[in-house]
Amino acid sequence: MAGDEGMSEQEKQLRDCFAKFDSNGDGKIQADEFKKLMSSLGGFSPKEIKRLFKEADTDCSNSVDWREFLSWILNGTALKGMGAKGAASFERLLNTETQDEASFVESAQMGHNVTEYLRQSGSKDKKSRQRKRTAVKAGCDDLGVPSDWVGHRIQLPMTPDGARQLLDHFLHSGAKSPLHAKHVTHLITQFVSAYSVRHPKPVVYTDVPQPDGRLVIVGDTHGQLADVLHILYHLGPPSAQNRYLFNGDMVDRGSQGVEILLILFAFFLADPESIIVHRGNHENEDMNALHADNGGGFEDEVMEKYGLSVYRHFVSAFKVMSLASVINKEIFVVHGGLTRVKNLTIDYINTLPFQDYTAPHPMSSNVKEQLFSDLLWSDPTEHEGKYKSDRGVGIKYGPDVTTKFCSQNRLRFLVRSHQVPEDGRGFQKQHNDRCVTVFSASNYCGDGGNFGAVIVLSAANFPRYEVFEPGPCGLAAVSLSTDVHNVLVRGSPVPPPLPWYAAPSPPPPSPPKLQTGQNLEPLTLNL
Repeated sequence: MAGDEGMSEQEKQLRDCFAKFDSNGDGKIQADEFKKLMSSLGGFSPKEIKRLFKEADTDCSNSVDWREFLSWILNGTALKGMGAKGAASFERLLNTETQDEASFVESAQMGHNVTEYLRQSGSKDKKSRQRKRTAVKAGCDDLGVPSDWVGHRIQLPMTPDGARQLLDHFLHSGAKSPLHAKHVTHLITQFVSAYSVRHPKPVVYTDVPQPDGRLVIVGDTHGQLADVLHILYHLGPPSAQNRYLFNGDMVDRGSQGVEILLILFAFFLADPESIIVHRGNHENEDMNALHADNGGGFEDEVMEKYGLSVYRHFVSAFKVMSLASVINKEIFVVHGGLTRVKNLTIDYINTLPFQDYTAPHPMSSNVKEQLFSDLLWSDPTEHEGKYKSDRGVGIKYGPDVTTKFCSQNRLRFLVRSHQVPEDGRGFQKQHNDRCVTVFSASNYCGDGGNFGAVIVLSAANFPRYEVFEPGPCGLAAVSLSTDVHNVLVRGSPVPPPLPWYAAPSPPPPSPPKLQTGQNLEPLTLNL
């Protein structure tokens, strides 16, 4: 290891901690060395040790050098990724070497010293890194993926052909051949940057592509990659003339949410006109943290495949995803449904600070945060009025609420997702056909026995729509080459336009002193 000149006493002691891991003294912590020491500390399962090593091994070289180790400790990733018992054991190891791990992490001077050290070390290693880059395959230089990487390589910049190649890769390999972590990080960060610029407001205004294009609305897919591949296989990949709107809940429950999101991100980067991505109630850190059997699972999925750093990038992507869309100024699309706010207008929805968090606290008393939650969590009911939801978040809203919202916003009907239709079909009409549910994860969770469906809007027949409904066999359990039963319900009738009422002015932005209940309709307890 390099000399200790200019390093503080604490940093020298941390080097000693590094040396305890690096038992063979080669300057790198190998996976078996990491496992051996972490196992000896107690409090860590083999699975957790494997995940922690992936987090520290940021360049996916199957070893952790001094720079990576220092960064892993300094930025707090090490302790954040541990359970309480394991964290206590690890803190004891750090305290042995640094006397006061908390003061070490929080010390501004320490941060300055380490930053300066990494800068100087980076300057010394510049030529070495340049030599490494020349060994990387053409097209991936900027990402620094090792030349001996045998997995799929994405094209830079992303093109429609490159996105189709990624789709084909997942079609044939599924999650058995994952992308390199640097490819994944690149796709996510590029998506976050591009999507936030293209769609800076919560609501997207879009049209069915003219003159003969179509727009496909996809409901919940919940990590069921086979359903997404089946839809794209039969209806064609996303393009400017074959636009897709994914209406939230792409992740959790199923085990391949990562692959679904990467496909969407790739097609958006190849052509921003080709795809719109909505946020559902599962594009949310709190939901992701639950076990898959309890409705979550995405955090565990990403941690197992790539580690904490990549998961945090996915969270950043959730924050830029849209909350709703308006198609041809006539159809409102949202994941959950309508809200408790009186005289709700689309302009008012557009005042939500939707990029501040993945979702507000479900028990918030702030009106805008309640509105935010309602859009992602609410469900329709056949009883008129508004009711508390059995979910504990959001509301239940009746046909009168839907009719009023459509009238005031000059809309024909709304499309939502969020729940499997009661009859087990992939779609359901309610509220005099003005509220349509579409759900795309067939045989939900492997034992639901339900159909999945998508809504197809064509320029030639708008606002009439078609429902493409794969059969009840459950796509996750069949090969995509299997001749599954497909139903295309053509020309589904739509409700006539409502008499347009003068839409009221949107309520003013909520002032800081706004009290609970103001601007709300009381919710009737559905007893």
